[in-house]
Amino acid sequence: LLPSLLVLLSSLLFLPCVFYSQWYIDELFAAVRNADARGETSLRELLSHDFWGNNLWGEGWTHKSYRPLVVLSYALQYWFNGGTIKPQPLRAFNVLLHVTNSMLTHRLVLRLGVPRHWACVAA
Repeated sequence: LLPSLLVLLSSLLFLPCVFYSQWYIDELFAAVRNADARGETSLRELLSHDFWGNNLWGEGWTHKSYRPLVVLSYALQYWFNGGTIKPQPLRAFNVLLHVTNSMLTHRLVLRLGVPRHWACVAA
């Protein structure tokens, strides 16, 4: 219970970001201006693009940042919100996803036999 509480409390550090109503510059390019993130491309195309929507193997610039699950989560948020996306729900979803991953990491590390305090640090 204590490690889960620590993970939840540490996630409160991100609360100001969740309530900030403007887009950060990375979000503009990754979520708002990216056709993949808006769900306007096929899954096959999405899987061949970098995080920013640029073709990984074609002409043009890319820094090979490959994060298809993140882009898919943006596309799902667009779909759930009727084709629009707002900064606060996007960030709240991301914080929730990170909290969930931290809790799962804690449980996995404990099952691997790592002492509790180190499992908490890992989470």
